[in-house]
Amino acid sequence: MKEFSKYLTEIEVSEITGISKSCLQQHRWLRKGLPYIKIGRSVRYKESDIMAYLDQLKVQTKPL
Repeated sequence: MKEFSKYLTEIEVSEITGISKSCLQQHRWLRKGLPYIKIGRSVRYKESDIMAYLDQLKVQTKPL
């Protein structure tokens, strides 16, 4: 059985990442930042792309 990915709105992405909605819009206009898809006028972000982005930001620290 084929598994489908979940797609998020820019509001959901903004809440998850802390990146403002206007910043996400500007990144799309500049063609940089998080990958997205357009369905007509709707913009969606693939959940796995957002999680991969957040994983790249992880800072490794030494144990105490």
